[in-house]
Amino acid sequence: MAENNQRITFYRHVFFAIIFAFIAADFFQSAFALLANDLFLNQEPYFEVVKVNQAPNGADMLFKVFPAFSIIITCIKITMFFWLYFKLRPIYRLVCLKDISVRESAKKAFDNVYSIICFFFLTNTFTEISKFILRIIIVNGCFTLRENGINLVSFAFQTYYAVYFAIIYLDPILFTKIADKFYEGDEIYSKKDVRGVSIKVRIFSTILNLLIIPMLLIAGFALEIPDLNYEKLTNLPGMSELKNSLITVLKAKIYLIGVVIVSLVYSIGYIEMLYKSIQRPIDELIKKMERLASGDYEVKTTVLSADEIGNLKSNFNQMVAGLKERENLRETFGKYVSIEIARHLMNSEKINLGGEEINATILFSDIRNFTSMSEKMSAAEVVEMLNEYFAYITEPILENNGVINKFIGDAVMAIYTPHLGSKNHVEDSIKSAVGMRKKLEELNSKKKFPFEISFGVGIHTGPLVAGNIGTKSRLEYTVIGDTVNVASRIESENKTFKSDILISENVFEAIESEFKKSFSFEKCSPVTVKGKEKPLMLYKIG
Repeated sequence: MAENNQRITFYRHVFFAIIFAFIAADFFQSAFALLANDLFLNQEPYFEVVKVNQAPNGADMLFKVFPAFSIIITCIKITMFFWLYFKLRPIYRLVCLKDISVRESAKKAFDNVYSIICFFFLTNTFTEISKFILRIIIVNGCFTLRENGINLVSFAFQTYYAVYFAIIYLDPILFTKIADKFYEGDEIYSKKDVRGVSIKVRIFSTILNLLIIPMLLIAGFALEIPDLNYEKLTNLPGMSELKNSLITVLKAKIYLIGVVIVSLVYSIGYIEMLYKSIQRPIDELIKKMERLASGDYEVKTTVLSADEIGNLKSNFNQMVAGLKERENLRETFGKYVSIEIARHLMNSEKINLGGEEINATILFSDIRNFTSMSEKMSAAEVVEMLNEYFAYITEPILENNGVINKFIGDAVMAIYTPHLGSKNHVEDSIKSAVGMRKKLEELNSKKKFPFEISFGVGIHTGPLVAGNIGTKSRLEYTVIGDTVNVASRIESENKTFKSDILISENVFEAIESEFKKSFSFEKCSPVTVKGKEKPLMLYKIG
């Protein structure tokens, strides 16, 4: 039932478009021919001429020859209707019958629908002109452009309006109800290369065809009304009927001129109405832009035309695709480069070679006896074990405002600094270390590996240089300096003191007294580390 209704609707729209175009265009042609003949030739239109001026012999010829020729013309017109039917049938089969085998031919017919309509009406006009010329020749014995040129122009005028009325009837139906049926997948979101009517041309043609030309016709008829002296007319005796008629004509002249003025004034309102007909796709696009602004990168808008609206929608889809790609890059490489570091670089606008001196706390951690463990495992098993291990121990780092700067084999290096969100960087680093210990215990309790994993953590605080190291084409944001080296050396001393977390004296002294009460600290004997002349005083965290 729905398919039958769709079929009826399709043919009904096409039928109404053709009939309405013929009727409306014929009205315009009649008005134009009547006015033009009266203004320039001071005679009636051709169809009135042949009625009045038929010679006897011409009349005989007209009755003998013209009916046969009219039959031929009628056959041509019927043939053109069948031609139009078969040209548009692929569109009907795809849209109404869902026959995807004709998609290409239907799309070709859809892209050339304006050309098809133009050819149909041009052929009809050609047959009418042929019929008109033959009729004039039979009746008058000859055909001259001087006397009949305006009538030929009126046929062109009729064709122009017939095409225009058919297009403005079918255009919204074609591009709002069935255009999406001709495209598959992402093709509906891509730019269309077909020739389309721009919004500028639509607005201009609407004003020209539905305002200016009709008003010129009205003004032309108004000028044909003779100028008469109303006072003299009313004083003429015995002419009451003529006076009433001429008074009506005079009023008509005033009314017609008034219509012209009012129509011109209201043209502004009509343009606004035409603007609203374009507003719907713009409103839809604005809503999708709001979704895009809120982070919805899956939003797309259909592109069904090649005009300014179609180009705008196409560019919107390209913009969304570009933003989606950048977001995917951000999400992907955010796993390799800290988001906090990227945000700091963007805010400080220091995305170039160079560094800055900052105060920070560095945390180093690596797995004890990792070399001997990895010798007993395949490469895939080592990677799996490290990924599982890092998933556990990095969680406390991130929870306590730490930034993971890099993974070095089985080791991890984290930075704590106010520049990257850690206001109390010393205490945050200690909280992270203790949290890492608990997460490692949790991992070992699950017995995922045939061995127990242990680690060492070293923490040191002090001045260091943070910045972009590398080349102009490839940079890495990192920290360098004595503080970093010392933190690495402290982590290694866990083997010496049989501990898992060691902090430097600088770290211990920077801790507030209240915070010290939360943990137990055990002072170690001084130790000399590589690169340092003076022994370091370290503390275990129990």
